[in-house]
Amino acid sequence: MIAAISFIYTALGGFRVVVVTDRIQMAFIWLLIIAMCIYYAVVVTDQGLAVSLNNIPAELRTLTWNNGLTAFIAGIAVMNLLTFVSNMGLWQRIAGSQHPEVVTRGMWSSVLASGVSWSLLAITAVGAFMFVTPVAGENLLVTLLGSMQSTVIGQATIFCVVLGLYGAMLSTASTQLIAVSHTLYEDVIAPFRKADVHERADLKIEAFWSRLILVVSAFVAVAAVEALRIWGFTVADLAFAVYGAALGLVPPILMTLFMDRKATKKLSRPATWAVALGFISCWAAAAYGRSISDANLVFLSPIISTTVAATIMLSAWAMLKFKGPEPVGR
Repeated sequence: MIAAISFIYTALGGFRVVVVTDRIQMAFIWLLIIAMCIYYAVVVTDQGLAVSLNNIPAELRTLTWNNGLTAFIAGIAVMNLLTFVSNMGLWQRIAGSQHPEVVTRGMWSSVLASGVSWSLLAITAVGAFMFVTPVAGENLLVTLLGSMQSTVIGQATIFCVVLGLYGAMLSTASTQLIAVSHTLYEDVIAPFRKADVHERADLKIEAFWSRLILVVSAFVAVAAVEALRIWGFTVADLAFAVYGAALGLVPPILMTLFMDRKATKKLSRPATWAVALGFISCWAAAAYGRSISDANLVFLSPIISTTVAATIMLSAWAMLKFKGPEPVGR
């Protein structure tokens, strides 16, 4: 039912609706964070700060390679710092804005909001150990929410958390669906339509095609996620693999932004290889890590993708520089 709601409003409303709903859904996410922080403050005050901190396992308070915390922090830091560069949803918003100052202001506020929200989410995740003991085979958040049911403030917090989780899920789904359907429609199918974008914009059949592509993409994505879940991928594994694979786009994008067009044109083929091999290396690392139950490889997959792509682009750029200028008249 929740997936159907996301499909319907995204398919019927398109990009404009997603931009508006993302703002509403982000408000729900902030409601989740604030409610959790208030609940933590109340409970910690009741049971004492020293007692609460002692309940957190020692391995989570110490960075060691064996417990996976170091790899997790490194992977998620790189992923969150660079994801905005490779996120097509963000570039769609930049392209759709009519005023550059709006883009600049929005980027600064997004960076600040992302830094604060992710930091608070990490603190609340670790802080959950202050109140509950992990149960084998059960998500820690489920255990925490179950422990909240006995108090009024806990029940109010659960309500806010559920709204925030729905907001996060729907926001991610709708934004990614728009990005995927736009790419497939404009880059894969549109060249066969034999009409430019302005001509196609006036045809009602084109809206039908774009919506059909969106719905089909959604079903394919759900099927792929279910197949990976059956294989053993967790939600965290999928997040690192999906967003990490996209980081292969970062080095080519940065070079395109900071280098002149003459140079980037010569680097177009290496850029293709960088994106493709970055994607493959990320998923290969995540899949192999999951198959041997090594979480570190999964957590490091975004770094692997970025490193592979950056190595290819920098090598190609170095070869171009050492080759020197082309002879005059060639």
